[in-house]
Amino acid sequence: MSQLNEKQLTTFRGQNIGIVFQQYHLVSHLTALENVMLPMEILDRKNVETEAQSLLKEMGLDHRLNQFPSRMSGGECQRVAIARALAVRPKILLADEPSGNLDIHTGDKVMEIFFEAAANFEKLQSIRSIANTMIGISYYLRANPTDDGMIERLRTMAFILINEYDKCRTDDWHWFESLLAYDNGMLPNALLHAAGILNDDKVKAVAIESMHFLAEKTMNQGYLSIIGNQQWYFRDGTQSMFAQQPLDALAMVLMFHQAYELTKEKQYLTKLYTSFMWFLGENDLRMSLYDFETKGCCDGLESYGVNRNQGAESTLAYLISHLTVLRAFEDFYNSDN
Repeated sequence: MSQLNEKQLTTFRGQNIGIVFQQYHLVSHLTALENVMLPMEILDRKNVETEAQSLLKEMGLDHRLNQFPSRMSGGECQRVAIARALAVRPKILLADEPSGNLDIHTGDKVMEIFFEAAANFEKLQSIRSIANTMIGISYYLRANPTDDGMIERLRTMAFILINEYDKCRTDDWHWFESLLAYDNGMLPNALLHAAGILNDDKVKAVAIESMHFLAEKTMNQGYLSIIGNQQWYFRDGTQSMFAQQPLDALAMVLMFHQAYELTKEKQYLTKLYTSFMWFLGENDLRMSLYDFETKGCCDGLESYGVNRNQGAESTLAYLISHLTVLRAFEDFYNSDN
């Protein structure tokens, strides 16, 4: 996967990863049925209307197919968001409190669907797929801390990452692979999440060491310089500067936020903010990717300047980063610090 270009990575994520956002992020001018059909239409799937109807029926919404989000309750919107995430039959499902607004019966049904997906966890081979799944499991365990089976799943996956780390680590290379590629921050982030659940010193140590290594390679000039996907950054090579992507900035923001949550060290708030400012012009080109007119986010930094295309993935990366910064600093100022 490290050889995929930006377009190929976007296609891979669309085909293999489903996301349930806490705030739903439904398209307001589309009906429930149309929202669920949308990701399948983008991937040019067949029988999209039938598939979408079946998913919504499974969610108990077969009588609400033609309703717009503004006419549905929070629980109904959440079920539409879940159906949409499942529509592409993803191999990986990431969910932020997916049953929070659901009644007990519907919540149980949703969790049943999630546990069916859990059977695929052991089949994961990509360390990034494993890392993202670990983060999802960690959120689940915060709400269900007595699920010993899921705790052991998390532990097993954490040590898969650590084994890869130990294979590649040298005195001057503290990383999970022989190169820094894409979504790098999600690897330490996954172990930071796991460390908070497992209370394992080895997990925490690898999380902190790999995070500091990544920060050293990407923030040594006082701002975030993301590894570009033109050539990546191979050990003993030079860093590829361009084709920097917003998703990587988001990964850094989330990583430092979790580091602060785990350690309560203020240095990570500073680095979180520095990472976020990449979107607003504190980057290699000193150009803002956030568009203050359209309220969207440009797709990356290229050798010729900013890639002016404003895809949904980039805009969501900016918005999630922005909300994470607000939450982190609100928590800090509401604490005893």
